[in-house]
Amino acid sequence: MRKLSSEPPRKPKAQAERPFVLWIGTLAARKRPLDVIEIARLVPEIDFLIVGSPWRGHMDIVRTLNEEKPHNLEYIGPVSDEVKQQLITTCSAGLTTSEYEGFGWVPFEFLSAGKPILAYPLKVFREVYGDLIIYANSIPEFARHLRSLFSRRFDFKPDRAAVSKIATRYDLGKAARNITQKLGPGPLTILTQDVPLNSVTISGFHLVNWELCRRIRENDKRILVFATGLKFSTRAHLVAETVCVGQSLSRLKTIVETLDGSTRPIQMYSRKLLNLTLLILEPLAYVYWYFRCDKAAPRRSLLVTGPSEVLAAVILKRIFHLSAAYLEHDVRLHNLIHEDRSFVMRIYHLLVYRCLRSFDHIMFVSRAVLEDFAAFYPYHDRLSTIWD
Repeated sequence: MRKLSSEPPRKPKAQAERPFVLWIGTLAARKRPLDVIEIARLVPEIDFLIVGSPWRGHMDIVRTLNEEKPHNLEYIGPVSDEVKQQLITTCSAGLTTSEYEGFGWVPFEFLSAGKPILAYPLKVFREVYGDLIIYANSIPEFARHLRSLFSRRFDFKPDRAAVSKIATRYDLGKAARNITQKLGPGPLTILTQDVPLNSVTISGFHLVNWELCRRIRENDKRILVFATGLKFSTRAHLVAETVCVGQSLSRLKTIVETLDGSTRPIQMYSRKLLNLTLLILEPLAYVYWYFRCDKAAPRRSLLVTGPSEVLAAVILKRIFHLSAAYLEHDVRLHNLIHEDRSFVMRIYHLLVYRCLRSFDHIMFVSRAVLEDFAAFYPYHDRLSTIWD
């Protein structure tokens, strides 16, 4: 099995290497990275490489990967953007095992590099990528497709014209123009998250948020961003427009992440208490900093991207009579019968959902997410995708 590090990439070795399949993503339950262990066992003639960091400090998936991985599977943790692109370029195929995505950028990265990509048949993948993806309904089916690709020496080239159409249809500049038109003229305040998973990797939907912020500014729209950090604003060249509201909460978040995944009762209850504290304090932090920074002409509209930001926006909307829009990536946040959600979190998300009823616009990253949300949201005239 090859050894690949997070160092800057070297020139790829020639054809003598075994083919390898690349899995890229956050190590979270909904991404199902542990499925790759079973797939790798069924296809020992192919190597598998997993790249990514655990979501919010959950190390149980990492431990399982390291303890139960077969000889042809390697987990190397997070890598830089440069190394990630080199891996995509040199791999034989891409693999994603997510059971839910709001949009899903990973398939596009592989397709753009001319690589086949295998995935579960998610509704959003069907919407965005159509038949460009090789779909599998089960682990044995993934293995069967991979053995077929191996027998053909991975001779599978995606339709370049179809990939180009996706790039045109889902252009972030186009999304930014649509958002600007909906929100109307005047300055815009954006409330968003800015939580890097570590120093060398980022969480995909946060990057989409920041890229949208940058494109909105390029549309000659004056923006002021309130965020929990400055990592993504640095990447998007928006430091001058960003106010960091998370300094006072950073130590508390660090403690929560340290306690994440612990099984000891005292630590478990401490984590729940701290999480509850964060749920209350984070919206108030946004409101506090908005008041501090609203010395110039008041802004007429808000764009928010998460539950805490929704609660903050409702308070600001009531006080300043602002127009408010919400950008939704994951409709499961508002699924009030979610089996994995604690009682406190159900109450919290019920409150967020009720607050959303006062928003002027709710925008989605895909038609699939919009349709799921419309199933239980009564005001359909307020719903649209950012690509419409």
